[in-house]
Amino acid sequence: IPVILAILKEWKGDIEHEREVLLKPLLIRSVDVVFATCIGIRTNKEITEYELKFDTVIIDEAGKANISESLAAISMAKKVILVGDQMQLPPYFDGNMLDEKDAVSFPCSKYGKDYLKEDIEKALKIIENDHAVYMDIVKSSHGYFMYVTAIGNYVDISYVTQTKLKKIFGYGAYLFTGIKEFFTIPMIKTEIIHDHGKLKGYYSLMLVVNSKRVAGFNIISKPLLDDGKVDIVVYRYIPLINNIIYFFSFFFNPRWLPGVQKIQTTHAKIYTEHHRKWNIDGEAADSGNQEVKVIPQHVKIIVNEKKTKKYFKHQPSNEDKYEY
Repeated sequence: IPVILAILKEWKGDIEHEREVLLKPLLIRSVDVVFATCIGIRTNKEITEYELKFDTVIIDEAGKANISESLAAISMAKKVILVGDQMQLPPYFDGNMLDEKDAVSFPCSKYGKDYLKEDIEKALKIIENDHAVYMDIVKSSHGYFMYVTAIGNYVDISYVTQTKLKKIFGYGAYLFTGIKEFFTIPMIKTEIIHDHGKLKGYYSLMLVVNSKRVAGFNIISKPLLDDGKVDIVVYRYIPLINNIIYFFSFFFNPRWLPGVQKIQTTHAKIYTEHHRKWNIDGEAADSGNQEVKVIPQHVKIIVNEKKTKKYFKHQPSNEDKYEY
């Protein structure tokens, strides 16, 4: 009898296993209609495990859903129908999520601890009120970046500056850290091959920029962030006056400065054997050679309407928009 019971138990286990492996996927894929909340459907283990896609997703009371809730459901759809009107209640937002005294708030999380409260509030308003555009990103030897990769003096300030100082002094906190590097200007032997030729010499700072601002300073006057190009800004090593050049470049951003050269390119190879590490979007990367290549209009982001007209002038038409 014990042997028979053991066999029956094993047989039952096998049946349950077969049901999980074979029958459940068939049942899930055969359903015609699924009722769920926006977040519930995306977090359902069975639905997500089998990567189920719906022909049509209908979101009722769409005005009540915030953008993250809507995107959770939209990401599973081939076609989306939003049902709602302007008289509906707005999305609910728990103000405690921004309370720095609350241990589970976003500012206290590992994702939000490096952001100022004003930055978070501004980002939330942009997400809730504005629209999306397609932005270039850049593939480099040390990983992808959206804004900047750099090597040389002051480039580690963004990730060595203490969070406490940033919360107290804002962008001014970067200046305190910069003072420490005032007397340690490197001389980096470099060769840069770009679309229009070659640069060669000794530089103290090199930036590959896909943005207007770097560390809070205006570096590029009128950047376009969807034109398939990046700006390379190099500062020649000039003993005794490099910091003066930095000062005028960072704070006044003139069109021309001695020892500073700016070029636009879609692709570049940067050869250097200096021990200094590259900075990629505020994070430390390896030292050595660097190759960058722009991938045009590859990432969809949400921005303010004024910035759309100013920095995004090469947007694809509705027929040419990419799917990512």
